[in-house]
Amino acid sequence: MDCCDNAGGRVTLKINGKQYKARAVGSIMPTNTEVTVEANGDGSIFSTTKAVPAEGEFTLSDSCDLVLSDVQGCHVDVTFTLTDMKRTYYFSRATIGGRPSLNPSTGEITGFKCFSQSAKQV
Repeated sequence: MDCCDNAGGRVTLKINGKQYKARAVGSIMPTNTEVTVEANGDGSIFSTTKAVPAEGEFTLSDSCDLVLSDVQGCHVDVTFTLTDMKRTYYFSRATIGGRPSLNPSTGEITGFKCFSQSAKQV
C-alpha cells in the first residue's frame, strides 16, 4: 500500500536495536542546518546558516522492565519508524539527552531528545 499522505499513525522506536514503547514522537528535525532570515535597515533580507544537530523528541510509555538510565547515553543508534507514512529516520551515533519526567498517573515519560550529526530518511 502506498503512503496515504496522512499524518500521525503508528510509530515504533528502537534504541540500539531494542524496541521501546513510544507513546508519541513530539518532533523530528532531520536536517543539520538552521537558516535564520532577518532584515537589513532598508528592508531587504539576508540569511545566515549555522550547523545544528539533527534532533528527535519522543515520549515513552512506562513498563515493568524499563530502566530510564538505560535509555540515555551517547553513541546509540535511534530509529523512528512512521509505520503508516512508510517513512523511517535513522539517527546514527546519537546522544540521548534531556531530563525524563514520569507521570505516574498515565505512565507517560516525557523529556527525551536524541541528537545526531545527521539523520537519514528512508
